[in-house]
Amino acid sequence: MSQEYTYPHVNIPCPECKHTEYTVYDSHHSETYCTKCGTVLIDTTIFSITQYLANEEYKNKFIRNLWKKHTKQKE
Repeated sequence: MSQEYTYPHVNIPCPECKHTEYTVYDSHHSETYCTKCGTVLIDTTIFSITQYLANEEYKNKFIRNLWKKHTKQKE
């Protein structure tokens, strides 16, 4: 069973279902969401810089591999 009834309720209208009585703040996930439709209204999760750097490194390697394949085809 969900513990949503213990979460503090927030008076923010949901843009999807237009209700205010169903929005709650979940401190464990650090987000405010609508319990009726499930839309996350406010997400205050801390962005991971290490994940961002790993994604950028992956993109750079992918582009380099494309460039290598392109130059090999010209030869």
